Amino acid sequence: MRTDRTGRHRPGTIAILLGFMCLLAGRFTLDRLGVEVPVLNDPRVALLWLLLIVVIIEERTARQVEQQPARWNGLAIGLVFAFLGYQVVSAAWAPDGARLFRALMDNIVLAVLVGVFWLLARWGRDRVVRVTMALFLGAGVVYFLAALSGYGHDPSGRWAALGGGSNVFVRIMVIASIAAVYFFVRAGSKAVFLLPLPMFAAGMVFSGSRGGLVAAAGTAVMAAAPHLFRFRAARVLSVAVPLGVAGAGAWVLWGHEVLEVVRERFLEATLEQGYASGRDVLFRQAFELFQSEPVVGLGLDGFYGMTALHSEEQYVHNLPLAVAAEGGLIGLALLLGAVGALLAAYRSVPPALRSVESRVALICGLFVGLASLFSGDYYDSRLMWIFLVLAATAGPRKTTAAPDATPARTAVTVGGRP
Repeated sequence: MRTDRTGRHRPGTIAILLGFMCLLAGRFTLDRLGVEVPVLNDPRVALLWLLLIVVIIEERTARQVEQQPARWNGLAIGLVFAFLGYQVVSAAWAPDGARLFRALMDNIVLAVLVGVFWLLARWGRDRVVRVTMALFLGAGVVYFLAALSGYGHDPSGRWAALGGGSNVFVRIMVIASIAAVYFFVRAGSKAVFLLPLPMFAAGMVFSGSRGGLVAAAGTAVMAAAPHLFRFRAARVLSVAVPLGVAGAGAWVLWGHEVLEVVRERFLEATLEQGYASGRDVLFRQAFELFQSEPVVGLGLDGFYGMTALHSEEQYVHNLPLAVAAEGGLIGLALLLGAVGALLAAYRSVPPALRSVESRVALICGLFVGLASLFSGDYYDSRLMWIFLVLAATAGPRKTTAAPDATPARTAVTVGGRP
């Protein structure tokens, strides 16, 4: 644990890096590389233990600092843990065939990560966001180059990289884009940070993730709408010129391929043929299962256990619907309550006091939340929880300048008048 110039403790880079690696690793296992190590096959185990050790050491050496008042914050974190705890408890009535070990492991790891990032944010939320966004910007470049080399593409040719699927790939491209804009703003409008944006945009299209692109577009509208009438012509020009140059270069390299993907994947398959990747069937099944057990749901991973098509990809691909089917109205109320309380905690801070980092964390959390309506399972929503926790958690109270040591003049009153 280090201190800043005001003497406040700040979270160490090693802890943030380990937390980021846990988030990025997902469910990556060594058997994907042809290696079988019984205990260490899941890298999350080793990374999580290292992260906990580092955080415990920092906690023992950290001084207590006065926290900024944060209405709703305690309730929000409590509801997040209540939701994850209910998920674990629902394993008690899960049907035969549910993958309980995997599902329980996911929820426990997610709860630990939420707790760790909450603690790190209390030590220095803005630093946690800043370092995390820098790591995502670097990860975006690495993932794009890995996918560009052809390694990791799925059988249909959709871009993916480093063991993740196409929907994971598009999320990294979008968050890396948000990171690029964040550093552009933070560095005083240095255009160099915008140069990777056309590259990331091409990666989004090549992923073929329709839900990811819809979520990215929706997030961009929500983030930009409050500022549409505040842009000055000179500032717009300073952004448009470097983006235009970088975009032209990207178009020369990948323009033809982008048009082919748009035509085949989005126009012909989606609009003309109505291809929905089976999402309509999955959503209908989830709703029917919810109707069969509307109060407590089927139990953890019950959708997989009850559906006929057993495959590793057999999940709802919609977070609220999955919670409704497996957790019933109780689980759905806890999910919506936790998200609502996190947003309320963020909004409880006056706009003038919100940092750029808190806004960036909120934007990233909203994007992953929207993307979770189209793809992924419970553990794939982990970035939504982490970013919303970062947005909603207040860091140490900002120190103010010391009062003037010169004693003030004493006013002498005569007859009640100075």
